[in-house]
Amino acid sequence: MSSPLDDTTEREIEARQQAHRLGLANRYLNQAIERHGTSPVVQAVAHVWHQREKGRVRNPGGLLASLLRRPQGQLTPEGLHAARPWRLPLAAEEARAMAAELAPSHNPY
Repeated sequence: MSSPLDDTTEREIEARQQAHRLGLANRYLNQAIERHGTSPVVQAVAHVWHQREKGRVRNPGGLLASLLRRPQGQLTPEGLHAARPWRLPLAAEEARAMAAELAPSHNPY
C-alpha cells in the first residue's frame, strides 16, 4: 500500500515529465510551484495534457506557460475549467476610441 506522500511525489514526477514533453523549462515549473504550490501546478499540467490528448489546443506548451504565469492564488482548479464571461462586441465608436487610446499615433485613414 502506497502512502499519500508517495502518491503526491509520483504525480509531481509525472507532471514534470509531461511539462518537459510540452516544452516547458524546468525552472518555470519550479517557479510556479514556489508561487502556487505543488498540487495546483500538478493539476494545471494534467489539465493541459488532457486538453492536448483531446486535440483541443494548438499550442499546449504555450497554454501551460500562460497558466503557470498567473499571479499567486489565481491557479485554481475552478479557474482552469471556468468559462469566461461573455460580453457584447464593441460598437464601432467604442472600438475606435479604444484603438485611439491604445495607439494614439496610429491613424488608419
